[in-house]
Amino acid sequence: MNGVAGQNAKMMETLEGKASNLGDNFDALKVEVGEKLKPVFSGLLSLMSGGITIIRNLVGVLATLITGTVSYYKTLADFAVGAVG
Repeated sequence: MNGVAGQNAKMMETLEGKASNLGDNFDALKVEVGEKLKPVFSGLLSLMSGGITIIRNLVGVLATLITGTVSYYKTLADFAVGAVG
């Protein structure tokens, strides 16, 4: 082969050329795998986002329950001290 095509063919036979070709093939593989798995990752991110929302809501409910319980026992203790005192 002559010209640029011949030079490219010679370069691909060297270690550097083979390493470059491997890198190009790996990049193409990453793109292809990424495209195929995009729906999976999108669904996973949506699921995680929904889970975080549920956890945030549960924390709010637990905080309300704890505050109410502490208030109840504080009132009960204040009543007991007043009844005794």
